[in-house]
Amino acid sequence: MFDLLHMDLRRLVRDRALYIILAVFGVILLFVCVMMALTSNGDLMEKMYSLGGQVTLTVSEQGEMLRDAADAQLLLAQTTRANFFYTVFCSGGGLSVFIVILSTLFVCEDFSSGFAKNIFSVHRRGVWYLLSKSAAMLCAVTGFLVFGTLFTQLLVSLFRMPLAAGTLSDFARYFFQAWLTVVALAVQNVFFAVWTRSIAVSMILSFCCAGGVFGIVLGSVGKLFRLDLVRFTLAGACAGDGLSVFSAVVCLCWIAIYLFLGTWALRRRDI
Repeated sequence: MFDLLHMDLRRLVRDRALYIILAVFGVILLFVCVMMALTSNGDLMEKMYSLGGQVTLTVSEQGEMLRDAADAQLLLAQTTRANFFYTVFCSGGGLSVFIVILSTLFVCEDFSSGFAKNIFSVHRRGVWYLLSKSAAMLCAVTGFLVFGTLFTQLLVSLFRMPLAAGTLSDFARYFFQAWLTVVALAVQNVFFAVWTRSIAVSMILSFCCAGGVFGIVLGSVGKLFRLDLVRFTLAGACAGDGLSVFSAVVCLCWIAIYLFLGTWALRRRDI
């Protein structure tokens, strides 16, 4: 397994797709911070309103409509720097999109290029292959989170956004919550890529599950029997602010389930 992991990490670091996706992630993060900084600028807002313009910012977590700079500054002042990054990219599923794209391209390339045949001629146990891919995606998620956290702090300081500093425990809590939930979604996508071996189908399935489509269907079925089934899904575990012990257990259980299903898929289908 360690030979596979070393090979996967080496491939991942040399893969141009990683740096392209990371660059796009950084550009979007810059755009979000610029828009938030402009929205909280009182002079700019007054000038836009005097010209007949109107700026409306919807913050989904708080459920408020912000129509002037004072409201934006008040909301930002109540938000910590750690919570800002998590709310924008993790609870909204933004980071998951980039990881889904990266993991799909990374895994499906093995099968499209025929490289998987060479791997399984040496390492016949499919579980080691899945663990190696999952560990590589775990490292990628960690790298994205570290980059996003540091880049956010730089932009917040550069634009002088009125965000509360927060504590080290806040950063650790939000980082672990984002890390565990996104890693679980990455392992889910590794299974989809191994099962379908199609980039398009794998992405569609991942976006449906991560976007809550499966949770909505399961929730509708649960209502017929007066059961709350959504909280047992990954989308339900990732929703909300704060990772409970139950949500963490749900994520770990789904990781184990997808590893088992991935092993089964490799045994059922020829490489």
